[in-house]
Amino acid sequence: MQYSDNQSFSIPIDILDDLSSRFIINLPQHERENVIRAMFQIESAHWFYKDFFRVQRPSLPKVQLRAFARVMFNHVPFLKIFLKEFDIYFKQWQEYKSNVPTYGAILLDDAMEHVLMVQGFCSQTSWGFPKGKVNAEEDPVLCACREVKEETGFDCSRLIKADDYIELKVRDTNVRLYIVPGVNKSEKFVAQTRGEIKDIKWFPVSKLPTHKSEKDLNANVFFMAIPFIKHLKRWIYEQKKLRISEKKHILNASRIQHPSVTKFWAKSWDEFNIDWNKIWSQILDEPNSKQGKG
Repeated sequence: MQYSDNQSFSIPIDILDDLSSRFIINLPQHERENVIRAMFQIESAHWFYKDFFRVQRPSLPKVQLRAFARVMFNHVPFLKIFLKEFDIYFKQWQEYKSNVPTYGAILLDDAMEHVLMVQGFCSQTSWGFPKGKVNAEEDPVLCACREVKEETGFDCSRLIKADDYIELKVRDTNVRLYIVPGVNKSEKFVAQTRGEIKDIKWFPVSKLPTHKSEKDLNANVFFMAIPFIKHLKRWIYEQKKLRISEKKHILNASRIQHPSVTKFWAKSWDEFNIDWNKIWSQILDEPNSKQGKG
């Protein structure tokens, strides 16, 4: 069975059902009435359709986002009421998306071997980094800290550095993720907002895919994070090199200090003059002095 939005393409119903269940039908009630919010989920569904379904089944039609979104509006029951004004909503979403950047953070343990990721209720099978849209006049770093706090319950403000980040243009949206190492793995993470985050979990950085074709690593589960993972691994590599270099510098500095100390004491003893004649004279005279007193 297939659904056709027009005569140029058709998408199988089973795929539409799959995408709806993955990304859309689990939206909380208050967000179902927010078409802008729903459009972001439809965009994620479109990425998934292109990156995975069409790769696995090349015969599926190539569909642009606008046409795909219209199909989803018609397929999902609670979106059908917005279908008549679809063009207006789509334009509003495009303007909002292009004008409002997204900020978040990539939380790493101290060894930089594990990364914390979140799984949303709306995207049940996908893992990504805590992030969100910036508020009006909000500082990027403060926005990232706020989003991390809301989605994980963790306050990263004492660890975050304004210059350590990865910034990419992802589907016409500026996304900046600050890299924050030094997070304790024993920390208890609990989302502060209801109906947004389903799970929070540590993943080994070495196991994360850097390309959607890495099927053995189940790349489709991390497809939202893949654009950042390659850059993250490079950043970690450079930071580990820097740590090793700093340790060597400290070790070499301690080794250089020892000869200086030895030289100091040697020089001090050279300048320490002892009048041995006077000392022996006092020792030899001491018995005579005692005898005289007797």
